[in-house]
Amino acid sequence: MLISKQREEEFKRKNQPSSELSGRVRAYQRVSGDGVGQDIARQVKMFRDFINNYEGVEETGVYREISTSKGGYVRKKFEDMKLDAKANKFDIIWVDQVSRLGRDVREGLNSVFELMECGLRVYIEQFNKVFDPTNDNDVAMLTMYFLVSQTEHRWNARQTKLSMDTKRERLGNYGVENNLMNIRMNNPTPFDQIIEDPFHNAEKSPKKLGICVTEIPHMKEMFTQWVMCGDSWSTLAEKFRKPVNPKCKYGCFNGKEMPFGGLAREKGNREKGWKKTKRSEVGKFISSGGWSNLIKSDDEIDSKAFVTKTGQKRVKRMCGCGQKMSEVTISRWKKEICFDTGAVEKTRPDAFVRKDASSHEVPFDEVEALFSSGKVTSQ
Repeated sequence: MLISKQREEEFKRKNQPSSELSGRVRAYQRVSGDGVGQDIARQVKMFRDFINNYEGVEETGVYREISTSKGGYVRKKFEDMKLDAKANKFDIIWVDQVSRLGRDVREGLNSVFELMECGLRVYIEQFNKVFDPTNDNDVAMLTMYFLVSQTEHRWNARQTKLSMDTKRERLGNYGVENNLMNIRMNNPTPFDQIIEDPFHNAEKSPKKLGICVTEIPHMKEMFTQWVMCGDSWSTLAEKFRKPVNPKCKYGCFNGKEMPFGGLAREKGNREKGWKKTKRSEVGKFISSGGWSNLIKSDDEIDSKAFVTKTGQKRVKRMCGCGQKMSEVTISRWKKEICFDTGAVEKTRPDAFVRKDASSHEVPFDEVEALFSSGKVTSQ
């Protein structure tokens, strides 16, 4: 469903705002992620132009939010804005287009009427006017634009999913062709190596790091071995640190030569000059400190690595490069790799005592007789 440019311009002409528009005004500027800096800059310029066009308006603040409007996310700045409106801190809320307030019809309309119930006038730059709920044209255009946003969002979501599925399939084929283990797009574990994405196009996606993840052979079996030898969680956490991202945005990688000839392979290939990653090679890498040898010290990297998005300080790096695993994470890997496979039976023979226990069914009459005799209790 599309709205013609001609119809939009005609609507703006018929609903030209009064030059006497006045009141305390604030802007609500929302983008869905950090990678859309140009979009927020455009919203800033449009708001400045609005302020300059109307002498009667007084700017009293801006609510800037980086959050999707879908998927159940709580928009904190939006909620703050409603509280401030109820406290009569401003009169008009400015948005550049209706999609800032919602990506589907129900959510969008609810947002607009919630703001109006707080005592605000909602100025939509896309319409070049303050929304009037008593005007049928306003209501029709607002609903129509929210419907367009909803359709666009669903289409984009579907295309994104198809793109991701295609990428996974291509990476899987690439892994088979290059003798790699469990290659995938993201979510590196302590048993993986972060490598360059073979399908990354820097020109089309300059803001993306262009990395993917591949499992290092023998790592999981060696983890199981050390668990069975009785290593403490702190010892395991030291040995199996998280992998280093050679393109980390905080500059964690110290530039040393990457292990396993740059790429850990499940099998070798003499014709192509590929070496198989041997178990002894992996063991030596872990015992010598693993990924801790490839990271810079805390004072050498960007200080932003130790600050959360909300501005709170933290001890561990935001990126996770080379850091130790927590006790909870170690416990999870013990369960998934050792306990669930049965290997832990060798160190905990009592863990599966009841696994093959036979059923002891007793007829009800016998149970009743036992209780009547007083030989057993119900506890």
